[in-house]
Amino acid sequence: MSRREVGIVATVVSSLVVYGLYLVIVFGMYQEGRFDTADATSLVGKAILLLMLAQIVAYIVTQIVVSAVSYAGAREEGPDRPFVDERDKEIELRENRVSFIVVTVGFISSMVVLALGGSTLLVFN
Repeated sequence: MSRREVGIVATVVSSLVVYGLYLVIVFGMYQEGRFDTADATSLVGKAILLLMLAQIVAYIVTQIVVSAVSYAGAREEGPDRPFVDERDKEIELRENRVSFIVVTVGFISSMVVLALGGSTLLVFN
């Protein structure tokens, strides 16, 4: 695998680990009834902020580790940069388009749930 592929796989794995831990923690808090209190909105906001912070830290650490390992194991010969052609650029543009669509649909869905009187916990998650 190329460095880019290893970086992508490592990022996906670290994201799954962070979101998995988040879901376990929030589900435990939900089972305890901590979201049934008056400060539930504040608690959900704090949980989301901690998730974002954990995701950023995990991404940075993952990229540092992948770079360090790939450069340590790299051969002295050959180009450092992978070859990128028009097809790779088109795939990256499609990836960006799909991610923007997913974020937009998620945001609009959460606003619809909020407008219909859904719980704040459901809206943020």
